Amino acid sequence: MPYIANVTVKHDGKNYQPGAEVPLTDKQAAPLLALKAVQEAEPDADKAPAKTNKKKD
Repeated sequence: MPYIANVTVKHDGKNYQPGAEVPLTDKQAAPLLALKAVQEAEPDADKAPAKTNKKKD
């Protein structure tokens, strides 16, 4: 699952600035989530299937 850095995060020798996507496993992310250093990434609206409320007559 992708995560977004809230603060600068160093992972695998690379610095990720706030707002950057950080490739972490759930296990790696757990302590960073607890510290609010990262957050779970929202699914991209353009990647998710569009929801429609069309009624079938």
